[in-house]
Amino acid sequence: LIHKLPTENNIVVFEKLFSDNYKYTQPLAMTSWKIHSETKTILGFKTQKATIEYSGRKFIAWFTEAIPISDGPY
Repeated sequence: LIHKLPTENNIVVFEKLFSDNYKYTQPLAMTSWKIHSETKTILGFKTQKATIEYSGRKFIAWFTEAIPISDGPY
């Protein structure tokens, strides 16, 4: 479970591993997205590829300006 706290600029992550529960907080700011020239059509929308390395992970996102929502990668 991921809970975003935009007013505090944090993400709180709740995870269960076997019988133990864990909670940790990490920064929400993801400002180093790399926008690529690669495009593809998804559900009729022309999308563009973006990538970021965040919190030790590599994310790929496909976005379109036709849907003006800035929320990701979670």
